[in-house]
Amino acid sequence: MNQAHRRGRGATDGRMTAYLEQPHRLYVAGFRDGSMKVGTAAGISDHRRLLEQGAWMARYIGVAADGFVVREAEDLVTERVGLAQGVTVSRKLRGLTQPIEDAALAGQLDDASRAVAEVVGDRGVEVQVSEWVNPANDSPLWARVHPYPAAVEGGSHDLTVLGAVGRVLATTRPGFGEVFVVDPAPLFGRAIDLGDHRPDEV
Repeated sequence: MNQAHRRGRGATDGRMTAYLEQPHRLYVAGFRDGSMKVGTAAGISDHRRLLEQGAWMARYIGVAADGFVVREAEDLVTERVGLAQGVTVSRKLRGLTQPIEDAALAGQLDDASRAVAEVVGDRGVEVQVSEWVNPANDSPLWARVHPYPAAVEGGSHDLTVLGAVGRVLATTRPGFGEVFVVDPAPLFGRAIDLGDHRPDEV
């Protein structure tokens, strides 16, 4: 999907072409450690892409006619503005436990948005800058969270999930007053033995 604009419109199958031929938005997403990325999202009203990626706040830059045009603009932004097209989960985790101030992140996004708008304004993107903030920003749950002090891919754990930012989970554990953040990726594809187990000490 991400390479479709480089292969050309005739090189994609019917379902992918139908997806790409709808309007797409270009955005700059910010994460709590100060990292930023440029990205694209299908449609003009759904914020699911930003929620999936765990962005803390973002700026929608504008709308392109389709996914081919917007991906060409995305590549141009990376080339000329220097914004990456991805942020690692380790940075997202670190940002949740050691965040910069929201006002500082918002300022960085505003500066980046102006630079991006200048680059893509004549490249098929109708510039319409608007703000987005993750609903988790209003929750006291994320005010102070800590890395979970154990590896979830082994042993016994007693965790209650209270919320999520992207795929990163906010959890509690009996006997602790802290909220711990956990990346569940090490569990993907593993069999988990559910039941009444005594959790390992940490």
